[in-house]
Amino acid sequence: DGVEAEYPETLKPLLEDVPCVWKPTTDVTLNPKFHTWLEAQLDRGIRTLVVGGCTTTSCVRVSSQAILQAYSQKGLQVVVDRSLCGARDEN
Repeated sequence: DGVEAEYPETLKPLLEDVPCVWKPTTDVTLNPKFHTWLEAQLDRGIRTLVVGGCTTTSCVRVSSQAILQAYSQKGLQVVVDRSLCGARDEN
């Protein structure tokens, strides 16, 4: 999704089979392909989504809350792993 995005050569072997959904705003749920991917995971029986990202107080917060609001009634748990997150000192 984001065809203009490319992985650095050193990371390609680690990430080429990992699903990636382009997020043009602070909310990943605004991309319809995210819902397609997440629905497929739910159909496989997955009920926990671990979220991480660059800005805990912005994208991670907005996306995790939107995902929880949209999918909690389907039994999805959303976990923000703080070790996978970052933030600026002033946030």
